[in-house]
Parts: sequence; structure tokens; C-alpha cells
Amino acid sequence: MVEKLLVQPALHKLGDTLLPAVAAAANSKVVAAGQGAPSFPDPLFNREYELLACAKKFVVLALGFAASTYGKQLQDEQEVLGHVADAVMQTYALESALLRTSKMVAAKSEQKCSAAIDIARIFASDAADRVLYSGKQIIAALSAAGDTVLLQEAASQLSLYPAFNTVAARRRIADVLMKAGRYPF
Repeated sequence: MVEKLLVQPALHKLGDTLLPAVAAAANSKVVAAGQGAPSFPDPLFNREYELLACAKKFVVLALGFAASTYGKQLQDEQEVLGHVADAVMQTYALESALLRTSKMVAAKSEQKCSAAIDIARIFASDAADRVLYSGKQIIAALSAAGDTVLLQEAASQLSLYPAFNTVAARRRIADVLMKAGRYPF
């Protein structure tokens, strides 16, 4: 429903000439993102920022593939757009969580923010799974129309995210909350 109300009118305005430009820009961004060693703003979250970079790369590539596959008809592909929107939202929320937690750690200390760090890492782990799920659905839908090897490779990078013990982290968070008697953030 949201896609039909918001995304569809925006795509309709893109026109025939802009969609190929979007696809080309997406592909060039992905190629540029793959060059050079990545630098992350906070060493505390190196793994999570690496995951974020993979998610951004996948989202840009998925949107580019969808635009080049469907062209102007992309506005009618609600299921694909829904999965792309889900991946975009998870990626945005992940970046926001990492930036907010980094800011909190800088203002206080790593020790005082241990629960917030755990929350951000749990969210990163869960977001990777949600983006990967949407990615599989996007790849399945686009595979009928052509080669999706590059898109599959980008999605597979999300599955390489090292496992984080979310069970232990959730228990540590629960302990902090029980001890404080309230939500301390």
C-alpha cells in the first residue's frame, strides 16, 4: 500500500530517460564501492560498519537491477518494490543505530554504554538477516528476467557477517534493565 501511494508516483515521474540513468548510476556506485580499503568512522563497530557497507551496496545494486529490468513498468512491481523498501529501511535504521550509539559512547564511555553497544550489535545481526531475506526475494523475482550473479554476490556478502551471540547480549541487556528498574536510554 505504501509503495503504491509513495513510490509509484515517484517512479512515474522518472520517465523513460531517467530510469536507465538510475540503473547506470547504481552500477557505477557499486563498482566504485568495491575499490580501495574501507574506512569506518568508529573502530568499536568495524564489523557492523562492514555489514552496513554491504547492505548499502546491495540496496543500490538491487534498485539499479530492478530499474534496468523493469524500466517504466517498475511502478507495477509492488512486491519487488516492497522488498527493496524493506531493505532500504533496515539499512537506514542500522546506520542510524550505529551513529547514535557511537555518539553516546563518545559522550559517556564504552563501559557505561555496554548495553547500548549490545543493542546496536543485536540490531545489526537481525538487520542482516532481514536484508538478506528481502534480497533473496528480490533476486528470485529478477532472475526470471536475466542474469543476477552480481546481485547474488552482493547478497552473499550479507551472509558472511560474523555471528554475534545475541542470546548472551540479550541477557546482559535484560540484566541492565532489571537492575535499573526502567529503560535507561
